[in-house]
Amino acid sequence: MEVSKVSTPNIEEMLNITTYRNNIYGFLAVCLFNPAGKVGEKILREKTVMVRMVLDSLDKLSKTSFFEPIDCLNQLLNEEIDDLKLKVEYTKLFITSYPKVPCPPYESVYRTEDRLTMRESTLDVLRFYNRFKLNLSEEFKEPPDHVAVELEFMYFLTSEEVKAWRKGNQTEAYRYLEAEAEFLSNHLIKWIPNFCRCVKENGKILFYKSVTCFLEKFTEMDLKFIRKLLNV
Repeated sequence: MEVSKVSTPNIEEMLNITTYRNNIYGFLAVCLFNPAGKVGEKILREKTVMVRMVLDSLDKLSKTSFFEPIDCLNQLLNEEIDDLKLKVEYTKLFITSYPKVPCPPYESVYRTEDRLTMRESTLDVLRFYNRFKLNLSEEFKEPPDHVAVELEFMYFLTSEEVKAWRKGNQTEAYRYLEAEAEFLSNHLIKWIPNFCRCVKENGKILFYKSVTCFLEKFTEMDLKFIRKLLNV
């Protein structure tokens, strides 16, 4: 039996695919910033619109041969998300809780035995940002390996990739794809499953359990997609 090969998308197709991936990373980053902060408060204002947008992006990706549907977010369309409950849940899960914070949102916590921040993995993340001349805002007081920052970095990389495809610069686009694969495989994929499992076990409301469920499945699928393109 002859097995048909999946053809590599052309530039126009890659522009569309990368735009949808970019939408999803932007959504995930906003969802996992503190909803009481300047960036995170966007999820309070536009949560239903943003959920519909990301589901539409995934639906379009699912029409390609590289991505599949993920059903983690569907319930959020029918659930009223209370702003106060969202802020309380974020605080209890990720910031402060007695006797300890259940799910610290930092990579180093899940990659070291002592579960402390600012370890070698944190410094490696910072070096990655610096490679692209990026620095954390002085207003942001969290370590550079905060889950929302790592996802915002993926949003940045896919944004730059979109620009490259729009210009028809395939060499530049692949440079960003290589960076995305490296960052996903060396960082996000290394700790996101444990982080998401923690949220599933400790979360009290649907929102963060749904978002992290989607996060885990999408990052895994996205890395497989990029590796297929790069033949690695």
